[in-house]
Amino acid sequence: MTVGQNTIQSKLLRGIVEEIEKVEEQMKDLRDRKGEIMARAKAEGLTPAGIRYVVKARKMKPHDREEAETIRDTYMHAMGMAEEPPLFRAMQKMAEDELSREKLIEHFKLMCPPKGEVIVKVGGDPVRIYRDLDGRPQAEPYVDQPHASAAAPKPSTMSTGRAREVPDVDEDGAYEYGRSMYRQNKPVTENPFPYGDPRRARCDEGYRDESGDDGMGDD
Repeated sequence: MTVGQNTIQSKLLRGIVEEIEKVEEQMKDLRDRKGEIMARAKAEGLTPAGIRYVVKARKMKPHDREEAETIRDTYMHAMGMAEEPPLFRAMQKMAEDELSREKLIEHFKLMCPPKGEVIVKVGGDPVRIYRDLDGRPQAEPYVDQPHASAAAPKPSTMSTGRAREVPDVDEDGAYEYGRSMYRQNKPVTENPFPYGDPRRARCDEGYRDESGDDGMGDD
């Protein structure tokens, strides 16, 4: 396209250039305004760096922010820039606050790794804390049951998770149960068999065979 003076194209070009110049001027005014706000905050005793971090953190999803902060603290400890691992600091703070069992479990749920689980014993029976496929932390009673013939765990009565009944099946039945879980569009984390029970592994195996993957999504 040829742009000459006093043509329709030249008028279009001039309008676009002037519009961009107005936007850049507005951006400059906004930057100046932001600087004035930061200066006022500093004069009131607030730290600009802290404000910038909070502004950035508020744009993140809570789960993403918690994961980023945990990784940051872990790496700082690994580099010798922090004396204690973040988990130890969090546990010390919880002990100082003298929190109840329920509140302690809620705090541990926030510290649960994105892909993993934590078994804790706080003022009672052990509790398994894990994240579901949507990244939400969950908690359920944990029973270390080495043999399938041992008594099945009691259904959960905690408000933090759904009660799970253990099917009365053998290992082959657990395999078929896992396959049916996938067909019913249930997440693999709803495996009802307790840890240490060989039927749990068979249930996972059936789920994987039916779905074609491990049911946990991409790494």
